[in-house]
Amino acid sequence: MREPASESVEVAPGSLHSCIAALIAAGDCGFADVLNALRQFVDAPTAPAERRLRLFLRHLLFLLESGDELYADCVLRSDDRGRTVLIAHRIAREAGEGVMKTQVRLAPWPLARESPALAQGAFAVHSHDADIVVHRGPVRIEAALQDMGVPVDAAALRDDEIDAFYAHREALRRAVRPSGRGVDASWYADARDDQDRVAQACAQAFEFDASDGERIDRGQPLPAIGRATHPPLGAALHVLPRLLSPAGPGSVLQALAMDLPEIAAAGFDAVLLGVVDRQSTDLYYVEGDDGALHPYLNNHGYWSSGECGVDPALGEADDYIALRHAAAACGMRLIQDSVLGTMGYPPQLPRLAPPASRCTPLALALADQVSPLDEPGCFLGGLESCDAIPSPGGLALADYIQVVTRTHLGEYYQLPRPNLFDPQVRERVLARAQWQIREARVSAFRVDMAKHLGLAPLRAALDALREAVRDADAAPFVAVLEYWSLHYRELRFALSAVGPPVEGVYLYDFPLAHALQQTLLAGGDWSRLLPAIAEQRLHWQVPPCCLVPIVIDHDPSFRPIFNGTAHTRDLVVTGLALALAMSANGPSVYCGYDDRRAAPAELDRYFDYSEQHARKAMPGPLTRDPDGPGAVFARLLAAVKLHGVLADWDGGALAFEGDAQRLRIVRTLVDGSRRRTACFCVARDGSAATAGADGEQLVFASGEGPSVALFVG
Repeated sequence: MREPASESVEVAPGSLHSCIAALIAAGDCGFADVLNALRQFVDAPTAPAERRLRLFLRHLLFLLESGDELYADCVLRSDDRGRTVLIAHRIAREAGEGVMKTQVRLAPWPLARESPALAQGAFAVHSHDADIVVHRGPVRIEAALQDMGVPVDAAALRDDEIDAFYAHREALRRAVRPSGRGVDASWYADARDDQDRVAQACAQAFEFDASDGERIDRGQPLPAIGRATHPPLGAALHVLPRLLSPAGPGSVLQALAMDLPEIAAAGFDAVLLGVVDRQSTDLYYVEGDDGALHPYLNNHGYWSSGECGVDPALGEADDYIALRHAAAACGMRLIQDSVLGTMGYPPQLPRLAPPASRCTPLALALADQVSPLDEPGCFLGGLESCDAIPSPGGLALADYIQVVTRTHLGEYYQLPRPNLFDPQVRERVLARAQWQIREARVSAFRVDMAKHLGLAPLRAALDALREAVRDADAAPFVAVLEYWSLHYRELRFALSAVGPPVEGVYLYDFPLAHALQQTLLAGGDWSRLLPAIAEQRLHWQVPPCCLVPIVIDHDPSFRPIFNGTAHTRDLVVTGLALALAMSANGPSVYCGYDDRRAAPAELDRYFDYSEQHARKAMPGPLTRDPDGPGAVFARLLAAVKLHGVLADWDGGALAFEGDAQRLRIVRTLVDGSRRRTACFCVARDGSAATAGADGEQLVFASGEGPSVALFVG
């Protein structure tokens, strides 16, 4: 880990490349440091700067110093290759221009050429030995992408409110990063200790190249992992309760409880319930590079205030307890989504705060105890964000340890981050989930953003939840970790990082989700992509019994596919069938069902519209619409259960037969001493049901293009 930054940033005269690199290496430079560093190329007569660069910087400095400043800050962010970019942005009220935003990205590599999306719509770009990309535009309120549904005028902020908006943001910045200079000594020690834990987990997770012990080669087998430690999980329906709008007088949770028998009848064994915590705010303005402020509605529930109990918008504590008991009565598991590593955006302006909020604008209520964001040791800030780990090709161990440590420790989404390394803070954060265990006997959790918690806090949190479940004498503990990665190497690392023990801890199969998306929406060759998935699991020693397949998530990469047409219905069913074919557990199904009025008719425009336009209440539409994928998937699940396709799979090799037009996936089933086979067939046209082999019985068929069939033999 980098040592804490010094009290001032010294940048020696030299090339622009070295100047930007020094600013980034400082760890947490201030806005004034960036200005001073750039001035040296304008003012110092011996600075080796070209005339064009001098003119560019002279104009840039004019933009960054003109007008009455309302807000200015610098942050470090990483691109999709894990390389660090320094971002400086300033808001100022300028004569004749109004309130203007100027944002500058600085990178000691060809930013504009290698990351063109970051330079799209740029006001100016300098590209030579280093890159500077400038965005500039008036601060303005853009129209909301959805019906906000809250009594707030999101169309405009008055001039005085724009000033107050940025005054509040400045106060928040000072609270979150009171020193403005790097990481304090105690946090640096925790970060260094966590880096040691990453190194230990790597030693347990990987084998190394025999000719070069510093390069990761493949995964080490996990001892004693199987159905005894990871029993089969059935299909789970992901429900975001803040999207539900009950027709009757009851609460959201009461209405959902009424739907549970219908969900169970549709073949689901669990409901993955979105976050039910009390929220800090319902509306947040997302700030674009060019000054656009987009009103964004909290319809997901991840902006927790830190208070225990249930969000009043969803119901009361008794409603939540009754919901868990209703799920058990239907033979279903309630998996509770839980966010531990980040907290909600504090209200940006008093008039934007929900009336029932108990949180002050610069504080959150951890376990009902108000905690200002500048409380020493309670919240973390100023750490570099990193989400992308480089692809697996021959990565050196030392480099891998560095980037994984940064991934686990970096701040994310600029949300307040509690210091989970402090046992007292961690105990207060976990109080929300422990309340759910104690009061409602919940025993299964989804842990959001698990790879951004730090290894020590992640292990400690799982141990604490497991102990609370045991003390409550509830059902066996289950945790499904959202450890986001498209590489099985990271999932193999995670299996060593979270244990011991690893019993009952599952990971989402995001590499499979990506392959399915490429297959279904980008015309990918499933006869090439899916065998590669099986090979990578074996190479990195990730047992399928530890993986929960996911097809359509609420992440922008997994927006709802179904738009009311038979073709998109067949696409959803095909994706779910392939998830079952490739997995030892049932899929987690997120059906962000559209209303058929906002969604595009053409599938090639699928990525052009936001799920914010189209998501409606569920699970009703999924289970009741005769034209939707729910009824078809229910028949598939019934066949899978009847023939033990999940429960009896030996977890071994899959056999693939076919090509890009039609594919058969054959798996061996073991029922005592009897060995059988199950074959999933998918076809681009309607021919899947005709692809059975001798001795195979057709037990399910659906779709015209693509089509799906299940055979048993």
